[in-house]
Amino acid sequence: MNDIVCNLCSRKLSSHTYQESLDCAMKLIKNGRKKIGMSQHKLRQSMP
Repeated sequence: MNDIVCNLCSRKLSSHTYQESLDCAMKLIKNGRKKIGMSQHKLRQSMP
């Protein structure tokens, strides 16, 4: 499993807590990058 990097803060998604990844996804959505934010959140949900 390769580490996916957050589209907002450039940290590895695996190092985010669930809440942090949710916050970053929400910020992306607010910034008009809804597709990226949604896909990032889905990726995070599918991680172990």
